[in-house]
Amino acid sequence: MLALTRQLVRYRSYTPGVAQSAMDFINGWFGARGLETVRYGGAGSQGELTSLVVGVGSGEPRILLHGHVDVVPGEEGQFEAREEHEELYGRGVYDMKGALAAMMYAVEDLRSLGCEATVELLIVADEEQEHGGPNGAEVLIGHGHTGDFLITGEPTDFHIGTLNITLWSSMLRSAGSSSRRMTVKRGANFCTRTEAAPFGVTSSEASSSKRT
Repeated sequence: MLALTRQLVRYRSYTPGVAQSAMDFINGWFGARGLETVRYGGAGSQGELTSLVVGVGSGEPRILLHGHVDVVPGEEGQFEAREEHEELYGRGVYDMKGALAAMMYAVEDLRSLGCEATVELLIVADEEQEHGGPNGAEVLIGHGHTGDFLITGEPTDFHIGTLNITLWSSMLRSAGSSSRRMTVKRGANFCTRTEAAPFGVTSSEASSSKRT
């Protein structure tokens, strides 16, 4: 696994072109082991980035492994991983090419063991980038790659982290008048107005007002 991590680190994948080269390497790595991959285009500002899926098994539950090949820019020497005190150092070893290498081998091992569940490894090339276009994760979800559980190799200080995210979005409109900083009292401050709203007080304050 260390050799694979070193190979992935050598890709200076902070640019879209090199990130694509890393994806090509991963595609070939699985192909050489007889594992079929699927690649989807459409990510990136011009749709130039691809995402890759490789899976084993066909039963329940559906388990997703998630990784990305892109990294933030670094110095030239950081792209040749070095080992010190039984630890590997290099750009992207921790976030997240080391974990990606482990998941690549995990998929190969699960195929050899005979996996009953459906396990898919989803790899994107743009987790670290803001490009204004669709990202790889959105492309994969759009093609139906969803599951019951998701395991990502993002850094968690070597602890197992669990997360369940709920998104709530709303739009508030308030009429008023603007003012300059030196004459702020002449305007109608939206934040001041919301203090009188039910969601502008704490639960304990709301309980007290109901009792009185």
